[in-house]
Amino acid sequence: MITIYIREHGTHNRGWSFDFNADLNNYTSSENLLEDLYEFTREKIEANGLTYEDEMEEWLITDWEIDNSDFNMQFDEYFNLDKLIEINAKMNELNETEIKLVSALINNGNTFQEAIESYEDTYYFEGTLEDWAYEMVEEGLFGDVNEKLMFYIDYKKLARDLSYEGYVEDNNISFCMN
Repeated sequence: MITIYIREHGTHNRGWSFDFNADLNNYTSSENLLEDLYEFTREKIEANGLTYEDEMEEWLITDWEIDNSDFNMQFDEYFNLDKLIEINAKMNELNETEIKLVSALINNGNTFQEAIESYEDTYYFEGTLEDWAYEMVEEGLFGDVNEKLMFYIDYKKLARDLSYEGYVEDNNISFCMN
C-alpha cells in the first residue's frame, strides 16, 4: 500500500542523494527498515568512491507513494516509521469502501487512529449526500411520502440540511459525523 523514499540524514547533509525505496509491505519494524537503509547507503557510498566515516543514525523521508488513490494521508519527513508501518498493515486489511471511509474520516478532522477505531461504527452511504437524501426518502426515513410527491422534493436542499446535521460528503462517500 505505502512505499516511502528514505535517505540517511548525514549523507543528505553532505549533498548526496541516496534515496532508498522501501515498500512497507516488506517490513514489520523500523529496525529492519533502517538496517536496509544503512546497508543501501554504505553500498552507494562505496560504489561512488566516496568516503563517509560518521555513524549512520538519522534518516528522513523524501517522498512517498500510496497505491490507492482513495487513501490520501499526509505525513512529514520525520514521521514515526513504526507508526507508518502499522498504518500500512492496517490499510492492507481494509476493502476499497473501508479505505475510502477511513480516508474521508481523516480528511474531516479525525486522526488515523480515531478513523480506524470508528469507521466500523460510522453510518455511511457510497455516493453523494443528494443521492443519500433520495435513498432516505425512498426508504421512508422521513415518514411515508406519497410516490407522486417524491418528484417535488428538492433533494439538493435536503442534502444541504443533512450537512447541517453532521452529515458529510467526501470522495464520493457520505457519512454521519455524529
